[in-house]
Amino acid sequence: MLPEDAALAIEFCTNNPVRIGNPPKLCNSSQVTNYQAVGYINNQGKPKNITAGDVADMTADEYRNGGNLTSESVISSAQNILLADASGSFLQARRIPAFNLIIRHKRTGKLTIVRQVNANAFCRDVLNSFLNGRVRRA
Repeated sequence: MLPEDAALAIEFCTNNPVRIGNPPKLCNSSQVTNYQAVGYINNQGKPKNITAGDVADMTADEYRNGGNLTSESVISSAQNILLADASGSFLQARRIPAFNLIIRHKRTGKLTIVRQVNANAFCRDVLNSFLNGRVRRA
């Protein structure tokens, strides 16, 4: 059992064994398996580690809400972005939680910010990292 404040490194853009549709364009690169999510940018613009407490609360929130994170999700920096329907109209749009994720290249250690990451897709990465035994302490 990890302490709640333990910083974690989560495999980025995993879509196995749990799938949620097609991964975003960013995840279609063969290079993406070289990255781990290690943090996020909070509402004050400060980098924060992803902790064991964050992912426990986030996955519990998603479970309680039928596979979708709420706007009050544990990663408080998550903002709602408007997702338009296929016609480009916002009349039937829905809001999805998104946040700015900090990813690290496994080999070089270089950090990159990926903006407006769908929080539900990241929750899938969290689950898959645990199921695949690839969660690491950061």
